[in-house]
Amino acid sequence: MSKTIILAIGGIGCKMAETIMREASAHWVREATYFFADTDQARLAELAKKGF
Repeated sequence: MSKTIILAIGGIGCKMAETIMREASAHWVREATYFFADTDQARLAELAKKGF
């Protein structure tokens, strides 16, 4: 069984991953492992508060 990893880098990458997680209903999207990397600490804190 393969594991899906989504690496979101920078502001647009984080926004894209957040949208994918919120909008997609496919099983592999819900079960994927997400990594967020951004220099904007406030943005990362905001994502953490949302449960990402």
